[in-house]
Amino acid sequence: MVFAAVVLGLTVLGYGFLGALEDRLVTPLDPAGTRRIVQVPEDIDARELLRFAWGEDLVPSSWILDVYASYLHTPGRLVGGEYELGPFLTPVQLIERVESGGLFEHTVSLPAGSTIEEVAARLGRAGLTDPEAFVAAAHDPKRAEALGVGGPSVEGFIYPDVWAFPRGLPAEELLRRFVRQVFEALPSLERSAARLGLTPYQLVIVASLVEHGPVPDEERRLYAALLIERLQKGFALEVAAADEYGRQRPGAPADPRDDPWNTTDRPGLPRTPIGSPSLSALRAAADPADTEPVFMVRRGGGRHVYCPDSACYLRALERHAPGRRPQFPKRFGNRGS
Repeated sequence: MVFAAVVLGLTVLGYGFLGALEDRLVTPLDPAGTRRIVQVPEDIDARELLRFAWGEDLVPSSWILDVYASYLHTPGRLVGGEYELGPFLTPVQLIERVESGGLFEHTVSLPAGSTIEEVAARLGRAGLTDPEAFVAAAHDPKRAEALGVGGPSVEGFIYPDVWAFPRGLPAEELLRRFVRQVFEALPSLERSAARLGLTPYQLVIVASLVEHGPVPDEERRLYAALLIERLQKGFALEVAAADEYGRQRPGAPADPRDDPWNTTDRPGLPRTPIGSPSLSALRAAADPADTEPVFMVRRGGGRHVYCPDSACYLRALERHAPGRRPQFPKRFGNRGS
């Protein structure tokens, strides 16, 4: 009888403990509590996590939770970092969220046309990277080569979009994601470039010039055709934005003819893209209009007349800009001559 009573008592106590444990594990401290970003320390276990959460007023303090975390919880990898937490989570939900590694992601908008330095500044303001480290990594030729860019830096290959990242990613990982998205956005990049007699890297340079070109969006394919035609026929590209980009680079030469980004006094493409082109600019460069314009004249409404030869150019000037002196771009001979 005594033995049976002891067993019964222990059974009742066991069920009582399990009931109390279940109640603690599935009951939030405050179901109406607000969300907030919490920095969870690195290298902690479930027991330490619950104690940390109690200190942050996220879960109730209870020896029962200590027992659960120490002896009953199946250990999982806890990833430190920023999480969106709150007292509306049960202790079990809180542990699962941290075990999932679902770090809170900060959004940052990277506009089309941005340079590496402008991207670094935006990422820095969002607390996502050290701007100087990012710029150094982005201008590292070895890293650009490893990412398949084909040029001396990743300029032009930072895909413009609204991005979301957790804090703590190294600059190299950010760059990898940016560059990968460029190739995923335009999978025909290599094929399109070959069709135009360009390398993929040169095509991105053209797209960056289109992005900064003085034309409305609906003329981008025409403007891309003009740039490629000038390139093929040995005319100066005359892209003011590229010339300005070169002048603003550290150590820019005094003589514009020595500036590898000068497109008015030098033949060919600038040394690198002059910013990150949008998808529409990439598509325009990859599929330019099926014309052969070399000249363009501004007409009403911000639009342009595109001409294949000087006679058409002079007629367009007379009609749309009477009195303006003709300005012919320098010609350096056919490409490759």
